[in-house]
Amino acid sequence: MKTKVTVSMEQDIYRWLKACVDDKRFAHVSHGVEYCVHKVKEGDLRD
Repeated sequence: MKTKVTVSMEQDIYRWLKACVDDKRFAHVSHGVEYCVHKVKEGDLRD
């Protein structure tokens, strides 16, 4: 089960996430946030 959270972020980061959703890299913004947090947690942060 997933927990709902609210986050604040810089507009440029949000625009990047939305562009990734539009390009079908992520299913939705929260998927992109979860993916990025997971990568940081695993120590695999890349552009």
